Amino acid sequence: MANRCVVIGIDGATFDIIRPLISEGRLPHISKLIAGGVHGVLQSTIPPSSIPAWPSFLTGMNPGKHGVYDFLKKVPGKYIGALSTSKDLKSPTVYDILGKGGKTSVVINVTGTYPPKVVRGCLISGLLTPQGVNYVYPEILKEELDEMGYKVYTDIGGYVRSEKIYQELLDLEIKRKEIALSLMNIFNWEFFMLTIVGSDTIQHKLWGDKDKIDDYYYEVDKIVGEVLDKVEDDPNIIIMSDHGFGSSENTFYINKWLEEIGLLSTETTDYESTTSYKIRNLRKKESGISETFSKFGMTKRSLRFIKRMPGYNLIKKWMPSLVTKMYSTIPTDTVAIDWENTKAAVASNWLRNIMINMRGREPLGIVEPWEYEILREEIISKLQKLKNPETNEEIIEKVYKREELYSGPYVDDAPDIVLSLKGKYKVSNSLTAEKVFGVNSGNDIKGSHRMDGIFIASGPDIVKGKKIDGANILDVMPTILKLLSVEIPGDLDGRVLSEIIR
Repeated sequence: MANRCVVIGIDGATFDIIRPLISEGRLPHISKLIAGGVHGVLQSTIPPSSIPAWPSFLTGMNPGKHGVYDFLKKVPGKYIGALSTSKDLKSPTVYDILGKGGKTSVVINVTGTYPPKVVRGCLISGLLTPQGVNYVYPEILKEELDEMGYKVYTDIGGYVRSEKIYQELLDLEIKRKEIALSLMNIFNWEFFMLTIVGSDTIQHKLWGDKDKIDDYYYEVDKIVGEVLDKVEDDPNIIIMSDHGFGSSENTFYINKWLEEIGLLSTETTDYESTTSYKIRNLRKKESGISETFSKFGMTKRSLRFIKRMPGYNLIKKWMPSLVTKMYSTIPTDTVAIDWENTKAAVASNWLRNIMINMRGREPLGIVEPWEYEILREEIISKLQKLKNPETNEEIIEKVYKREELYSGPYVDDAPDIVLSLKGKYKVSNSLTAEKVFGVNSGNDIKGSHRMDGIFIASGPDIVKGKKIDGANILDVMPTILKLLSVEIPGDLDGRVLSEIIR
């Protein structure tokens, strides 16, 4: 076996974009890897979200074993979760196991790896890394990386032009590539991984803009080529994505549906009227500024105009202190779930699957334990029959009980019901939607995740010219261990993709 393995993750990459671009000759480096190796669809996790997909890749295990289900983790005694971190990952990762086997890893920008843990080598954390914190192990590298202009991600607001989105994300990935090349020389590594995440944001915001999407894939291909050109030895190479992508044309407002069938109740609340809550929002995210202006009656069109003004950065800077004095005059009522009269709900816009409000488990639970399974079966049955009344389309691909998808010691942390939607539908937990279904328009998300990711492998130990079927994202980790001749733990859910190895 070769003594090195390179993995390049392209978040959300899909063969639906790659194949036509290869035919046009615009992806020479990825095309060369496919021609000289193997390729095929890589099935994502259910749901196909970056979390749990990347943690499942890192561990080769399902979320029931590694414990991370979504961007938010369940907090006992609360309905709103907290951000997941690497500390919530209960199972060893590929770089943990490689380190114990005497192998050095350089891992850059994998989602869910903050805070960076101690590794044999180097780890730069990815998405979900807060601002102003250490993001690298060993920490001694942070000052140098800061001086080189490294950022984990860029702040893309909701109303920016596509040109700005494109250029800012591309600049970020180019800078990340330059730093990756530097680290490649600093460490004597056996495992190297770089993840490109701008591809996910680009496709969410610009899906349908073929020129922009195609151009971004072209630039990603150049990054792939530059990274591989820098490797001195002849490594085994894997290109992969955590999920695929496609158009997002309609939204299923799941809480509105639960309300219509009598399982969810809402109430007005002044929770967000506390000054500390408002100021925290204003300082942490630009949407707080938008919320403040909208409460004074400004339209979205007016807000877009204000955000283009040269002085908008000053507005953002001084708004918190001004609002501290003014907020008592602003109406603050908002809609919230009335948990004391709710049997089932989707509590968070990230945790987009259904939780049953069971007595004894949830803080204000009303569903008796004996009633739990009856209610779950009722909800599943109704979801399976659900159609969009305007198109008569079925919107549900499949509905799962959590134990049908997950196994292991952390199954109880999973949502009670997990949905897989038909391609062009996305789900929202909004409580203010007027209808159960809506047509996406304007600043709505234009692209959404699909189950079909990509897997491409090439190298001295990889068979040539083969298209594979049946690969799952959990299979990549044990395959990496096999390629690096490290013992594979017996409790993994993924399998070695032996069909790709010579």
